[in-house]
Amino acid sequence: MHNILIHFISSLIILIVIAIFISLNRKLAKEIKQSRETEEALRCSREELRLKTAILEALFNSTSDGMIIIDQNGNRSYQNRRVAEMWKIPEDVQSSNDTKKQLHYVMQKTKDPENFLSLVQHMIKNKDETYVDIIELTDGTVVERYTGPVLSQDGQNYGRIWTFHDITNYKRVERLLAEEKEQLSITLRSIGDGVITTNINGEILTINKAAVELTGWEAEEAAGKPLREIFNIVNEISRKPGECPVSKVLETKATVELADYTVLISKNGSEHLIADSAAPIRNGKDEITGVVLVFRDVTEKQKLETSMQRTQKLESLGVLAGGIAHDFNNLLNGVFGFLELAKVGALKGNIALVKEYLDDSLDVSKRTLALTRQLLTFAKGGEPSLKTVQLAPILKKFTQFALSGSNIACHFKIDDNLWPCDCDENLIGQIIDNLVINAKQAMADGGTITVSACNVATIENHGNSNNKENKFIKISIKDTGIGIPRDHLQKIFDPFFSSREKGHGLGLATVHSIVKRHNGSIDVQSEPGKGSIFHVLIPASEKPVITDNEPLTAKTEGSGTIIIMDDEDFILKVTSHMLISLGYEYILTKTSLEAIESFSEAEKKGKKIAALILDLTVPGGKGGKEALPRIQEIRADIPVIAMSGYSDDPVIANPPKHGFTDAIAKPFTISQLSAVLGKWIPKSQIKTASERIPHNK
Repeated sequence: MHNILIHFISSLIILIVIAIFISLNRKLAKEIKQSRETEEALRCSREELRLKTAILEALFNSTSDGMIIIDQNGNRSYQNRRVAEMWKIPEDVQSSNDTKKQLHYVMQKTKDPENFLSLVQHMIKNKDETYVDIIELTDGTVVERYTGPVLSQDGQNYGRIWTFHDITNYKRVERLLAEEKEQLSITLRSIGDGVITTNINGEILTINKAAVELTGWEAEEAAGKPLREIFNIVNEISRKPGECPVSKVLETKATVELADYTVLISKNGSEHLIADSAAPIRNGKDEITGVVLVFRDVTEKQKLETSMQRTQKLESLGVLAGGIAHDFNNLLNGVFGFLELAKVGALKGNIALVKEYLDDSLDVSKRTLALTRQLLTFAKGGEPSLKTVQLAPILKKFTQFALSGSNIACHFKIDDNLWPCDCDENLIGQIIDNLVINAKQAMADGGTITVSACNVATIENHGNSNNKENKFIKISIKDTGIGIPRDHLQKIFDPFFSSREKGHGLGLATVHSIVKRHNGSIDVQSEPGKGSIFHVLIPASEKPVITDNEPLTAKTEGSGTIIIMDDEDFILKVTSHMLISLGYEYILTKTSLEAIESFSEAEKKGKKIAALILDLTVPGGKGGKEALPRIQEIRADIPVIAMSGYSDDPVIANPPKHGFTDAIAKPFTISQLSAVLGKWIPKSQIKTASERIPHNK
């Protein structure tokens, strides 16, 4: 029993020991496992740390900036390769753990070592400060230096970081830009032209010295203001505000020039005649960022040019006078000759012959009229007296007259359905006359002139369905002559330019002037040795054609009293006799005051005046324009006819605009006088030729 108990106790002890062993073994295995896991975690952490360190190191070394990290004791913890490259630090200094050694080496590389060291020492003492400055090295390198504390998320300071950014190229560009800006500023201050730049809103950015003087605004005052406020421009003649150059440039996206006769009104009210151009300012992307305006004072230049042109014109008129006198004498010879022949026919009682010679005399007289009008066109300009006509007969008539007696063949190619146009027949005749004579002179040995006319329509594109069709009559005059040299083509319409030794250079200048005053255009194509062709475009008209005056015998005639005012006795005589032949009575006056008094007296006496014919120009006195208001005060509905020897006078071209009822240009025929009066005298006072009672002389 005792042995069994001992055996039981022994077994129990063994079991307990085994249990303890197993428990300890399990615990040990668990601890071993945990240890192994911890070691693995540590190994992973070390790998992660090494990876992050490698990435951080790669980032540090890949940047173009030099970086140094200093610990709290001022010792170097880390620096990237760029520091050594930038500062050219030797290997032995880099590998040394002596931070002061590297600091001493680096500071000697700067142009101001003391200042460099002073800042480093200040930052070591003041660990939480940041600072940025620019330092220059002795080799010309310029470096931007930054330093700041290395802080953890909870704000604990672990040292300081220094970075060095090479800004040498930036500073070089900055310096070049500054020099360029200064050079530009000097240039702008030095040039004589005014220069203003604006942004796309038209607000002034810069204004140079010349622009300050012309506008009267100081640069500081003008900056930021709208261009319109500073650059106050008007048309010299109409006084209407000029178009803003900025708006025009932004609209066209191209360089533009001011219209002629542009006046700049300065801040103090003084005026300068200017010439200018404006152009867009574009950035690197070709986007418009503003506008540059360049302008100059041409007041004195214009005065000088005007004076020179006046002198040149007078000299040329002296040359022209000889030619005019020659042509005029030829024409007068025809007038006198035909009148003498008419007298001879009258003595012989040959009425048919008398009529023929008188008609010939009238035809030649009309040529003298065209000659004087050509001179007036050159000398004064003026507005054409427009009438709606067909051009075909005008083209044929003046071409045939200009070629009469020459060895030139002429062909006409004129459309049958040619549109009518509003024109001054005599001025159009001058165009044809000059162009045909030029062509004739280009064919000294004979040749062919082809005169053609056709309808031309152009479309004015407005970018929508409201496109406008413009209609023109195209007149072309072609010759087979010597042609025009290429270097002359741009000058042939200039006044006084002539390729002929005895030419006065007025013919084509006159043509150009007439075409422009008809709102038309002219160009030329020419090839030396092959001939030339001139093309003239005249706007077509939708008005009905005004037919030529009927012969005198078919004219309606009137009655009533007409007051005539003219300072020339022979004009009064011929006009009064014309009126007698038409059945009218007349009152003759030589001044505007006499006309007013005669009209007033007649009205008081109850004598009905049918109309007044007033000369516009009275030497040394007042003309019809001055008399008109007084006459209309007496009776507002009285027909008042303007009369003038200046056929290009604006009043003759557009009488109603100047208060007159109608106008008649000297010289005029009985038919023309009858037509003008017949339009305005009440029908009750008009009677036909069969009803007219002859006036006794």
